[in-house]
Amino acid sequence: MKLTRHNGRAGKNGAYNPKHNDRSFNINNSGHIDGERAKGNIYWDCFNGYRTFYDKENECELANTFEEVEELYYSVHYKEFIEGQNERNIKNRHPERNRTTSDILKHKKTCPEETIYQIGTLDNHISPDILLQIVMDFMVEITERFGAHVHILDWALHLDESTPHIHERHVFDCENQYGELFPQQEKALEKLGFDLPNPEKPAGRNNNRKMVFDSACRALLFDIAKKYGLQLEEEPEYGGRKYLEKQDYILAKQKEQLAGSLPTPYKGLLPALESKDPSNSSPAATSFNYLSPSGLILFVLLYRLTRKRIDIFLQRHLVIFPIFF
Repeated sequence: MKLTRHNGRAGKNGAYNPKHNDRSFNINNSGHIDGERAKGNIYWDCFNGYRTFYDKENECELANTFEEVEELYYSVHYKEFIEGQNERNIKNRHPERNRTTSDILKHKKTCPEETIYQIGTLDNHISPDILLQIVMDFMVEITERFGAHVHILDWALHLDESTPHIHERHVFDCENQYGELFPQQEKALEKLGFDLPNPEKPAGRNNNRKMVFDSACRALLFDIAKKYGLQLEEEPEYGGRKYLEKQDYILAKQKEQLAGSLPTPYKGLLPALESKDPSNSSPAATSFNYLSPSGLILFVLLYRLTRKRIDIFLQRHLVIFPIFF
């Protein structure tokens, strides 16, 4: 059985909206949601605590929906930063840069991060109560260890879709140079003591403290799951993949695509991509062994452009690839 923990902030339509999580829309218009089973969903937020389907019918004094909860949290905690930064913008003659707390709530770099937890698949998954206990234990541990700079805003246990899962949203923050609290992930993780995966290299998309934090969270989540007697697959995945370099992930995907599209006579070449056995003496296979990720990607692109002449391409050009890559 597989445990998945996927993180994200934004998609093609901008920052993720929590309306899906607390079902603050007409679920009758969503074919994938079972209206009857939705009555078993459980919701929690940092202002109202636990709520059920029936509790949601009662208006809350502070904030009724997850969207309102997050608006209120950002307004309470980050208003001082917004006011200070806007004053500095005006002083520097850039009033066009002024923002509101709603603006930073919706910006992909400062909005809450959303995590989805699931154990199993449609045909084979654990019971919702065990999933909830595991994730609850995990969130308690995260709050105790990192709560100074990582704040859980809301979460929802969904029982009304194909597989039980939990959506949880949190924000990273720390003070800036002016002593103002502000959502900033890398600075917050630095304050918590997380280093870069490769400290000798500059920080970037493939070398950041969030990778180390996610790895620590993944290990903690597996440890908690084991206490409940679960035997889970521990092979890492990209996006929740433990320290798998992006190029390695691209390479693996290209192999999968290649395996699915090559004509039958050439599929025998693909094991050489994984093989470390020097006894494999096939010239074409040997060439594959020394292909870099960029070389393999180029091969796939060329193959797609010359699909009808793949046999000639392989015979004449494949062995030459190592010279260029």
